[in-house]
Amino acid sequence: MTTFTPHVRLIRGTIDNVPVTFDRVDRVVVAAADDDAAARLKARALLMSGREVVFLGGGQSVDQIARTVVAEDAGTLVVDAPAATLEALRSCLNGLERPDVEVMNCGE
Repeated sequence: MTTFTPHVRLIRGTIDNVPVTFDRVDRVVVAAADDDAAARLKARALLMSGREVVFLGGGQSVDQIARTVVAEDAGTLVVDAPAATLEALRSCLNGLERPDVEVMNCGE
């Protein structure tokens, strides 16, 4: 029997200028620039490990992926894409004021 172990991220911030700290489950967005075969496998592996996964599939633009990450309040982005696309995603997320998102290639 397998047990569910959620991956939790510690969040620190302020509410009404009062410092607060709380935990939340780390949501992962999985996407692909073209063919989504590797992304589907990665999404399945992440689900089996207990992560909360938002799967976008293939054929997504950099802007679509970045905006989905922001809308879903994800802490991690896993993409099946070339290095240039990963850098473009990091730049787009910085522009959307989410430089804290961890951007990874499906092979990592």
